Amino acid sequence: MVTRDHVIKTRIRDLGAVAALKGFAATTVAATSQVAILAGISVFPTGGLGGVRLHARKTWVESADLSALR
Repeated sequence: MVTRDHVIKTRIRDLGAVAALKGFAATTVAATSQVAILAGISVFPTGGLGGVRLHARKTWVESADLSALR
């Protein structure tokens, strides 16, 4: 459980800024995967991952989690 104020939901694109500011992050699966790769970790647990968004046939919007886990 998070016990700090100002925890930022952090995507891959946010990792550098949060690290530079020495902030606290709740990372998405995609961001966690990126950090794991950089740390040499090949397996990690997750509470769940994002998927294809509603109306994806029209918008083609999908979670970055899907492409990060290829």
